[in-house]
Amino acid sequence: MNPVAWFVPGVRANGATFFAGLIVWLLIDAARTAGLLYGGVDLPAMTGLISLVLIVLFLIFLHVNRLNDAGRSWTWVLLPVLLSIVAYFVVLMIFGMMIFFEQLGVYADANGLDGGTIMQDPALMAEFQAWFEANADQWAGSQGVATWSSFAAFWVVYVLFGFWFRGMPSREAA
Repeated sequence: MNPVAWFVPGVRANGATFFAGLIVWLLIDAARTAGLLYGGVDLPAMTGLISLVLIVLFLIFLHVNRLNDAGRSWTWVLLPVLLSIVAYFVVLMIFGMMIFFEQLGVYADANGLDGGTIMQDPALMAEFQAWFEANADQWAGSQGVATWSSFAAFWVVYVLFGFWFRGMPSREAA
């Protein structure tokens, strides 16, 4: 096993090294996600997205190293990368919309209005937006659920592709 293949492109990674690297990056990403959610430190805007991009970059290195060992084209790396990023953001958007509509219902009930009425009136929508931002503590718990769900979607896609890529025979075995 060559752990250098987890971090540096151009180093061949056999199936075991590749899959161990996936597990290492999964644990690093879990620590990153937990730190962002529960760290209690005010970080600059976009810190989570920038750190996600760095993790994806190292995952690309890992995949390229595995594909190099298997004698396959590096372009195969685009499949797990793009599909996992799509899964991440689709799940995040679904949960974001669920939080939005849940809070819209809470706001509508508190003001004796209908959610459809609020969404059609720009003035009411602006009031709801101000209320939504002012009452972030009400939906902060839901943010954790959305974040961990998108984390899970991202890694399920990556690990499924990881099983496939791990099973590719090395060039020497062929």
